[in-house]
Amino acid sequence: METKICSKCGEEKNIEEFCKGRATCKACRQEYNKKYYAENCEKLKENQRRWNENNRDKIKAHNKKYNELHREHLKEKSKKYYEENRESQLLNRRKYRIENREQIRENRKIYYQENREKIVEERRKYRREHPEKIKASARRSYYKNIERIRAWRRSDAGIMANAHRHHNRRVRLLKTPCTLTLQQWEKILETQGNRCAICGKRFCKSRPPTKDHIVPLSKGGGLTFENVQALCHSCNSSKNASLDHTKIITWSHHGLTT
Repeated sequence: METKICSKCGEEKNIEEFCKGRATCKACRQEYNKKYYAENCEKLKENQRRWNENNRDKIKAHNKKYNELHREHLKEKSKKYYEENRESQLLNRRKYRIENREQIRENRKIYYQENREKIVEERRKYRREHPEKIKASARRSYYKNIERIRAWRRSDAGIMANAHRHHNRRVRLLKTPCTLTLQQWEKILETQGNRCAICGKRFCKSRPPTKDHIVPLSKGGGLTFENVQALCHSCNSSKNASLDHTKIITWSHHGLTT
């Protein structure tokens, strides 16, 4: 067995306990590094920070290349670590969000501005593919924050916003044709079988019919026989000012022209 004498501690040790090309053993070297770091901690951190700033592009390129080569391994490693340290990870993330709320908000705003078309298209696609999830999420959010919503509606800001909304709606109604008669509205209900045009549920005392503009007022539609369908309050609220050409009802298909 080949041995060597450490120049630091003077002990004779196995050659495997020495770093290649070093006269000191690994234990002495480790002790020296620990002591040196404790004495020069701030200086070393400053040097590392300066080096990182001067070589930012090089570091990014290296990290990107490494992540591409080891994507699956890193994903599995991250997943395993999260499962083993889930509580601490959630706590750290919550703490970070609280301490950096403004910075996170600003970063999201910048990202949205740079990727607006992509984000809008992804959201639109998700809403088309998962309508039930969207409704369930909106319902949960509403009941979770119902007290805060009611308090806001009673506040000065909420009262003013509601007044603006109703005022704008009245102005749009005055500028668009409003020719729907009671007889035409009854015909619409009869043609739809007294059911909601979207969910298909029958109208009753607890679920009365509401007039929905197929082409919304904000997009130039009027309160006319050709542009009105009967919806329940829930469907009318969720539809809001959206326009889906596939759901437009053409009353002439039912033999109704007046």
